[in-house]
Amino acid sequence: MSEGVKDKGSIRLSKFGCFILHPSVFYNYIYTASFLYHTAEAGNMEFGLFVALVSQLKHLTYTITSFIPYTITSMSEHIFYCNDVEKFFNLPNKVEGNTWIHEDFDTLEFQNVTFSYPNTKIPVLTNVSFTLRKNEKLAIVGENGAGKTTVIKLILGLYTPDAGVITVNNFNINELSSASRKKFFSAVFQDFYQYNLTVRENIGIGDIANMNNDSDILEAASQGNADKLIQTIGIDTHLGKIYESGTDLSFGQWQSLAISRGVFSNSKIIILDEPTAAIDPEAEAKIYHSFIKSAENKSCIMISHRLGSTRFANRILVFKDGRIIENGTHDELMVKRGHYKYMFDSQAKQYCEVKAK
Repeated sequence: MSEGVKDKGSIRLSKFGCFILHPSVFYNYIYTASFLYHTAEAGNMEFGLFVALVSQLKHLTYTITSFIPYTITSMSEHIFYCNDVEKFFNLPNKVEGNTWIHEDFDTLEFQNVTFSYPNTKIPVLTNVSFTLRKNEKLAIVGENGAGKTTVIKLILGLYTPDAGVITVNNFNINELSSASRKKFFSAVFQDFYQYNLTVRENIGIGDIANMNNDSDILEAASQGNADKLIQTIGIDTHLGKIYESGTDLSFGQWQSLAISRGVFSNSKIIILDEPTAAIDPEAEAKIYHSFIKSAENKSCIMISHRLGSTRFANRILVFKDGRIIENGTHDELMVKRGHYKYMFDSQAKQYCEVKAK
């Protein structure tokens, strides 16, 4: 059934419901009000009570005539969404990979990857190829819609490429077992979750088996810029308002805990997809600098709109319209005087104007 037919059906049902309800409720209202009036006139009811009852009857009539037709209309509209829910539950289960990689991480490689989101014709990524090497820190930059976050979704297995292949140590990433994928990847997104647990547990979820290791927790907190928070409220303080003694945090403090959680993970590749968006540029630069300095034995993919932080990366990929248009270090790309330099200079100019004010 087409969307137009659905909408017309909803309108017809709404009008039908109103047609039934309004006349019947109206006549009942007139009859009841007349009955109450004659009762009061005969001396069997005080007129004050009569006025109060008629007022409440009027309110009840208005509620019925407005609420019930709205409910019928809503039901007629939302019942069609049940079809979508049914289709979702009938989707075939994703075939779980069974490949387990025993050796240490060596390379993550995109080979001519093309991808379009479902029900769209324009590719989000087109023939994307690059390699992330062991212990390398790679930054991905570009305007909104350039395809940066889509790269991360493909790496994490949320989607599969339409064409091309993604490999880890020359194994197809879609054939990896979930345990093997978790071994290699840990991600921190901008829309992270705020756990109403203790500070320790918020960080320790990244590696539950190591949660009671205070030194590792504190080290991860330092890299995520949450060390001052622990010094202030303690490592075993409950967070959130579920507990009467719980401490609520600012969004920036929650963000620091999320980054610390990602760092605390024992995965070989850490993905940071704009996790510092709610933190000021100076604090963001401090977090990235501290993280890269201490994460010598891990590879990292960083996505950030603030290009000041990309200077700490070993290599930068510049995306535009789903393609890689530039590739190099910060200094190399600035010398090229291409799109990266244009974006960097534009942001630098904005920061200077803000400081001048």
